[in-house]
Amino acid sequence: MTVMKSVSAFDAKTHLNELLLRASKGETIQITRRGVPVAKIVPPEEDETPNVRGLVEDIRQLRKGATLGKITAKPRSSSPFEKYRGIGSGSVGSGRKAVVRAIRELRGR
Repeated sequence: MTVMKSVSAFDAKTHLNELLLRASKGETIQITRRGVPVAKIVPPEEDETPNVRGLVEDIRQLRKGATLGKITAKPRSSSPFEKYRGIGSGSVGSGRKAVVRAIRELRGR
């Protein structure tokens, strides 16, 4: 039988990050209130650990060709603000007038 670490509810609240780290390394921690066991912090099972890269890829695949009625979502190749990237550096135009012109264009004025 495995010896289980037991902590009070107050200590668990105070040291939650430490307890979570220990649980992630395989330790099981029992939480007590007035000496009575009320909960356990247990390590995740192997199949419970999410595959983040797989989830991101699944989301990307779902987004391709997603529709909302007659509207189709298409992936953007670049940002709509790409043409304003150089403002103030001299490449697109510098100074207050160039910035004001770009803001007005973005607002549709």
